[in-house]
Amino acid sequence: MIPQVPELFEAMDRTDPQPARFLEGTYRFLNRVSSPYWRQVRDEMEMWLSHVPHPHRKDLRERLASGNDGQFNGAYLELYLHESFLRLGGEVLIHPDTPSGRHPDFLVRDDVQEFYVEARSILQQSDADRAKGGRQAALYDALQALNSPNFFLWIDVQEIGPDDLPKRPLVRALERWLATLNPDEEQERLTRYTTLYVLKQFEWSDRGWTVSFRAIPKSLPARGHDGIRPLGMFGGLDVDVVDGVGPLKRALLEKGNAYGALERPFIIALGVDWFTARDDFDITGALFGTSQLQFSPATGATRHTRAGDGFWFGGDRWLRTHVTGVLQVNNLQPALFASASPTLWLHPEPARPMVPPEVWSVMDPTNGQMVRREARRSHPDLFGIPEGWPVGVPFPEGS
Repeated sequence: MIPQVPELFEAMDRTDPQPARFLEGTYRFLNRVSSPYWRQVRDEMEMWLSHVPHPHRKDLRERLASGNDGQFNGAYLELYLHESFLRLGGEVLIHPDTPSGRHPDFLVRDDVQEFYVEARSILQQSDADRAKGGRQAALYDALQALNSPNFFLWIDVQEIGPDDLPKRPLVRALERWLATLNPDEEQERLTRYTTLYVLKQFEWSDRGWTVSFRAIPKSLPARGHDGIRPLGMFGGLDVDVVDGVGPLKRALLEKGNAYGALERPFIIALGVDWFTARDDFDITGALFGTSQLQFSPATGATRHTRAGDGFWFGGDRWLRTHVTGVLQVNNLQPALFASASPTLWLHPEPARPMVPPEVWSVMDPTNGQMVRREARRSHPDLFGIPEGWPVGVPFPEGS
């Protein structure tokens, strides 16, 4: 039953159906966006929060509404897990006592077993990278307000300066440049050469920033209409080597060593946002060690091995057997949780085994191999929502 008085989102008339702005955090977006689609998401979160006992509800609400997406992601992961355990028929104790005197997030009890759960949401970007991305997002948000009735813009941010780029001079210069272009001529050029690179280009350099633009002509029915956001394509993304193993291993070491040897099975739940649904490379490296290729000079033979630097694997022995399992929760988002596919990785030699909940896929150690067993129950069935939830379209046509 949805609470009559919302505790998480503001009680107000919502009239803005626009997609999220670049600098708009998840909570601010959900709180202001209209349409029945997003009302379903808010109502579901309100219901989940109402199931959290009052002594712990305030903390979750404050973290969800903080405006910081790192705080939001961590709190939402805990809220999602709490509701999942309740719907599986368990009793959920929040921040239970342990012999170490520290308090993991949950103790879950059902007719079969009891186990502890500690949740951790992981941000891969450094503080400097997030600040850099914030300056870029602020530029995108400012450019969405420029007047461009005949063109979409392809923006290519080639260099990001150490400070915010002054937006007003750039917006004025872009509007003057766009006013000199003929959309019919640009469309003819595009049709003739079938590549966007023949379109006219505008470049702006200031305070360490270098940004270039190409004007993409709108279709005839879309020209001259207000409310259509001008940025249509994005380029200039940095190409970096992505280290997913390091952040995972650091989080596991921090949480795995926090409570000592517990008297019940212990699960670490990791919420991560850079995996695809079935991306096992990084979590395998974090748990079982860095992948290596061994070469024999005598025979020329090669074989794949694991270094002894894993959270669970030390080369010649299993480590941290008190951590029964690691739950990998990829890309958990309020509107997409129904399609989440959490995977529980089980320790090959746990000190305290457990029976995995039926809503999780399981990576089960069998004959020296991790074998995947699919979840026996879907999220829509568990949460009592229809397949394809939320129902409807997120953004009405023209928004």
